[in-house]
Amino acid sequence: MKTRLFLFLAAGMAALNSCTVTSTLYPLSSRPDQCIIKNEFSGIWYFKDDSSQLYSIDTLAKNSLHEYQILCLDMDTTDTMADSVYFRARLVQLHDSLYLDTYFELGKNDKNNMDLELLTVTRHFIFRLHFISADTILFQEPDPVGVINLIDKKKIHLTYAGLGEDNFLILDKSEQLQKAIIEAEKYKWLYKNTRLLIRVK
Repeated sequence: MKTRLFLFLAAGMAALNSCTVTSTLYPLSSRPDQCIIKNEFSGIWYFKDDSSQLYSIDTLAKNSLHEYQILCLDMDTTDTMADSVYFRARLVQLHDSLYLDTYFELGKNDKNNMDLELLTVTRHFIFRLHFISADTILFQEPDPVGVINLIDKKKIHLTYAGLGEDNFLILDKSEQLQKAIIEAEKYKWLYKNTRLLIRVK
């Protein structure tokens, strides 16, 4: 249970106003021409409203999809060593918006303390980013309840499965995901959960 909670915290989901979690089975993109590298994204970051987690971000060498590795460190622990979780991430450019697609990096994490769900299904968490300056990023999380409501009302065309109470997995492949995300841009309220990432200097 601790691992699942920390996974969500590490993915930047601590700002949720509800306990609902929405993720995707497929990546937002596997096309190298849509995945970009921004040098200013590399470094060590923390959320302005919660400095108990640090995020060390670096590019992966010789990676055709221009992926990043994110090491999430939980500094708020009673252990002598900080808890850590590794993620892979891609920056995906869709029209004028930039999205961060993160997923759990199984090979780099301790499997003994992982929930079975994390070991059997690769789940992608997608956020929108806006680089305000070299040291500040606006981190926007789609409202998970709002996403499910839009799907149920057929405002965006996606399918999902329930993984448990308030836990949903979107099943569509990358192309359909992109269409839905672009369509959802007109619902400005969908990205009401915003936080600021601040670079550690």
